[in-house]
Amino acid sequence: MMKSTEYVIYTEVLHSFVDKMSGNALLFKSKEQYVEWIDLNLLKTTFLSKVEFITMIDEMLSTHTTLETKNFQLYEYLNSSDQNLFLKIVNPSLATMPTITVCNTCTNACISDHLDGESGNNSAYSLNYETNNPALAEAYYWTRVKELTDSLSGCIYDC
Repeated sequence: MMKSTEYVIYTEVLHSFVDKMSGNALLFKSKEQYVEWIDLNLLKTTFLSKVEFITMIDEMLSTHTTLETKNFQLYEYLNSSDQNLFLKIVNPSLATMPTITVCNTCTNACISDHLDGESGNNSAYSLNYETNNPALAEAYYWTRVKELTDSLSGCIYDC
């Protein structure tokens, strides 16, 4: 599935949306909640307008719906699995920690903090996937990944 055209298109749309969110990790259950938020916070993002935001969130939601339709059995299985099984199934699509070439006490502390954050983010993703729109849960997950990676980079830079 991860090599399918539908998946590639969806991930491109998802990551474009996440990039424009500029680190604003929001966990809303509906598109309407996002639209209410963007009305007050457009300048905290790199979206050029509310119209662009709505267009991109609609594209993210519709490409995910297409992906679910084409892979109905997999998504049914995901929706019925518990948190541990969910994470095992989606593991190939989860973020991985960047390679760190210089290790010392300071960088090890940075790595430990990052891994703790990554573990929490994976758990939150699993729980949110069950209760929220899956595309919105993934947008939250990847926004947090970006935030965690930036934090790791800053921490290591400070070492």
